[in-house]
Amino acid sequence: MKDLAPFLLILGALASFVLLYISSRKKPSRKIQKRKKLPQPRKKPTPDKKPEAPSVATMKQEISQLVENDPDKVVQGIRMWLNEEKLAALSNKLLAAKGEKPPTKKKTP
Repeated sequence: MKDLAPFLLILGALASFVLLYISSRKKPSRKIQKRKKLPQPRKKPTPDKKPEAPSVATMKQEISQLVENDPDKVVQGIRMWLNEEKLAALSNKLLAAKGEKPPTKKKTP
């Protein structure tokens, strides 16, 4: 027991020295300051552009421009017109399914 007393005394002094040294060091503040975010301007939502369905009058004009007494061009023009008419009908069905009004077609005399 008498042999342990000086050892414990030195150990206690060393421990207190270490604790005093640790407590005296400057500690970084625990509260980390957050950078304030600058207010960002809000972008207005842009409506999606609706695909414009080609009108019948413009289709007829395109076909008449393609046709110059060439039966192959006539067939190609009619096929193109029918395909675009199918696409227009399909887009109208999709708009109707969404609850939007499909564009009305103007009747040409």
